[in-house]
Amino acid sequence: MTLKNLLLGTLTWVILLIFLSIPLTILIIWKVGVIIAAKILRPDLFLPNATDCMFSNVGNGWEKSTVNVGFVCQIDGVLNVAEVRELFVVKFFSNGVPAYDRLRSTIEIWGKFGFFKKLGEVDVNRKILEKTLPEGQILEDFVVSWMLEKYEENSSCWEIIVVGWVGFDKTVVGFKIHHAFADGYTLLYILEKLTGNSSSPYLVKDFEDSVGKRTLQMLEVPSHLPGKMKGPGPQGSPLACQRVYPFPVVFSFSRLDLDILKRVRRAHNVHFCSIILSLLATSLRRYLLEDKAVLELPPHLFMATTLPWPKHPTKNPDSLENEKMCNHFVSAVFNAPIGEESPLERLLQIEKTLVELQELGVTKFFKLIVFPLFWLFPSMGFGSDYGLAGGYTGTLGGTGYTLLGKPVTQINQVMALQDVDPFMATNTFSFTHSNLFELTLSVNKQHFGDREAVEKISKVYMPEELAKLGADLDLK
Repeated sequence: MTLKNLLLGTLTWVILLIFLSIPLTILIIWKVGVIIAAKILRPDLFLPNATDCMFSNVGNGWEKSTVNVGFVCQIDGVLNVAEVRELFVVKFFSNGVPAYDRLRSTIEIWGKFGFFKKLGEVDVNRKILEKTLPEGQILEDFVVSWMLEKYEENSSCWEIIVVGWVGFDKTVVGFKIHHAFADGYTLLYILEKLTGNSSSPYLVKDFEDSVGKRTLQMLEVPSHLPGKMKGPGPQGSPLACQRVYPFPVVFSFSRLDLDILKRVRRAHNVHFCSIILSLLATSLRRYLLEDKAVLELPPHLFMATTLPWPKHPTKNPDSLENEKMCNHFVSAVFNAPIGEESPLERLLQIEKTLVELQELGVTKFFKLIVFPLFWLFPSMGFGSDYGLAGGYTGTLGGTGYTLLGKPVTQINQVMALQDVDPFMATNTFSFTHSNLFELTLSVNKQHFGDREAVEKISKVYMPEELAKLGADLDLK
């Protein structure tokens, strides 16, 4: 922390407050007025918190509810939908179980703001459905169609499917929920409840900041944002996407070698997050070079990552049980160098940038200041064509999951955010469990026209680039 950056950041805050004081005051008065009116006229509505508002203000309630996160489990053996319904009721809806209001709620836009609407009892026969994977259809395509389906009017915003796999002694169980109600760590919590396996570690250190240090960081951060987060705009990025409807997305499920990932992490003292983002950036570089010359590439791609927030309620022993189903995350955006020829140098630069962002307090800045600002904005405040080339979210699971006595062999985290970021070219999710590193690549078809192009990145380029990093270690 330097005096120059502190003064520059403080000056930035003063200028922002001067110019934004009137608009912010209007928004505060509007929001408070709507809240008071809702308490009087609509006692069935309750207010989302700041992180919920990131996603509850988009769309028009149930009519545009494609803002989903979820997981897909592949299970050895045949499961009966009645068994899954009974299990879910026991874990979440039976007497003596904490009241998980988020499973009994929907979203309603009222006064231009997103509210949670309390519903009555949930009919699990309408929320936990039996389906069959059509012969010849790829599982990922089936999952995409399901993730993009809207919820029924006045229905709670979650669903489970129990999918029979014709010709295989396998069952697929998928769970999805509106992102306003849950994040990736909520998904982990739900998985733990259903499987009875809570062996997942939670390797996130709490911030040991004094109030003074955190205040100084919040003052200084604005001076760093322009340089750290400036990326090519919609016209400048080779992976810029247009906001179109319906959202043209393709999923690909694959695996990466966890042993090599661990070796690379130890050898270079980097985070898994940096490795995956560097693999994605390098693979996108290779994909772009199929049609472009090196000189035509921009030096950087604007990318993002989602990080766990310390003391997340899901793994905080002090949190009440029903509070562990929540939306409580933080993000970071940064420039990934693709002009750099060396994959190792790309990895080290990404690690350096992410560590700098963390040390500067940028993640805290997003969590404590940027996200709460969304609480003030109505639903019409969303919408942008500013594109991100890629994103990554990683979840660390446990070992040896079983569902109703049958082994879970594969777990993929999935997301479909049609109302929020259809301009995201690629999204990558990992779920680590049972010594497996499961990868989900979600891409916008505007730049990846067919499944072959998508799987070239997920099943060819990314594993090859990881193998190269591992081979370089063998040569040392």
